[in-house]
Amino acid sequence: MRDYLVQDYQFFESFLSMLGACAAHADELDAKLRFARQLGMLIALVVAESLYLGWAESREDMPPRQVHRGWIDLHRGEAFHGWVQFLVDELERVFPEEEDQSSEAETLTHVWQRAVDLECAFFDDVYDN
Repeated sequence: MRDYLVQDYQFFESFLSMLGACAAHADELDAKLRFARQLGMLIALVVAESLYLGWAESREDMPPRQVHRGWIDLHRGEAFHGWVQFLVDELERVFPEEEDQSSEAETLTHVWQRAVDLECAFFDDVYDN
């Protein structure tokens, strides 16, 4: 679990730094905006990891196979909760303020809703089939 979180954090931190540098140093406005729009990936990560945390922590009965128990254990507990909280804190830090009615805020809100819809559809399909 610890190795997974360390690996995820290293990728996330490096990727976010790279996007920030690309947005800051792009020589055209269109390129700056395109890099900045990748914040939607942060939104999708917050949605997915938050749902996994909630689901894994709601499990009282554990499946018989170790591979399934391992996946559940990976997505709950103090370390994973800390990871999810970090992602939420970062999203709140960089997301436009509530009173911001810009197209960026609208786009990111749409990305949030789409990510939630896709994750819910995934789980619905798994449980229904």
